[in-house]
Amino acid sequence: VGPQGHVVGIDPSDKMIALGQEKLKSTQNTALQRGSAENLPFPDNTFDAVTFCQVMSYVPDVPAALREVRRVLVPGGRLLVLDTDWQGCVLNAPNKVRAHRVLQSHEDHFLDSTLPRKMPRLLQEAGFQLQDVQSVPMIAAGTIVPEDS
Repeated sequence: VGPQGHVVGIDPSDKMIALGQEKLKSTQNTALQRGSAENLPFPDNTFDAVTFCQVMSYVPDVPAALREVRRVLVPGGRLLVLDTDWQGCVLNAPNKVRAHRVLQSHEDHFLDSTLPRKMPRLLQEAGFQLQDVQSVPMIAAGTIVPEDS
């Protein structure tokens, strides 16, 4: 973001704002405030770029959120949306039943666990011109828990 730039984050949860503020306390040019994606608390043409990372699957009205993003982006601004399609996940674990439960708990947690596959259409309907749509494999490297744990 450069010295003249500014990063603003919003969240509807005071608890998440407090956690974020703690993590960003030594960071310059950042601010967090309470707000919702469907009713962004900013004037028209405010931002050069907007990023949603693992957010849209929690948003009750995705088309409204996308309209709001178009409103607050400057002409020619950019939008990045990154979300996980939980039905497309593969969890390679020794205990297949546990792996299935883990994936199911993620899928049940979101308002729409398959939203990413619908996003290109929703973005186009909101008036965005898609420059790139990608599926990105995620690989979690970590400790393998033995079967008997």
